[in-house]
Amino acid sequence: MNAYHAELKVENMLEREQIHYYIPKHYIIKKNRYGQTRQLVPVIPGLVFVHSTFHVLNEFQRPLSFFSFVTMPHLEGGHSTLKVPDAEMENFIKISSHSEEKLRYYRPDEVDLKKGQRIRIIGGVFDGAEGVLLKVKGIRDKRLVVSLPNLLTVAATHIEPEFIQLL
Repeated sequence: MNAYHAELKVENMLEREQIHYYIPKHYIIKKNRYGQTRQLVPVIPGLVFVHSTFHVLNEFQRPLSFFSFVTMPHLEGGHSTLKVPDAEMENFIKISSHSEEKLRYYRPDEVDLKKGQRIRIIGGVFDGAEGVLLKVKGIRDKRLVVSLPNLLTVAATHIEPEFIQLL
């Protein structure tokens, strides 16, 4: 769902309604007149992943003018609500929930996922995550890349070979 830079407000409302959600966040250094502060902020402003039925979310969203569904156009015309399969979302959460790690986020057009070997991480902070092992442009080593098709791709930091299981 798209919250138009009101993620914190929406986050509190979703918690009150006990609707499961996820907002990928990372730390930034923000300067103010007193110095610098380290803040945990959304990676993609305005984007909130919500796990529920369409009916529940439609009722939740209806009175909120700033809160809308992300839609994808069809080739034959029209739009449909963007849905992420549970397995893909679980892999994405396993990687992106480590806000202390140096993660890089990419638009879908920035990474070619046709290349690379499918792998699973065994052990370490990314234990159980599955994705594609790719060489990312501008970075020397290969990285685990997890993609949410048509939306977002995240590349983890260097993965030690002993943690990699080929699929």
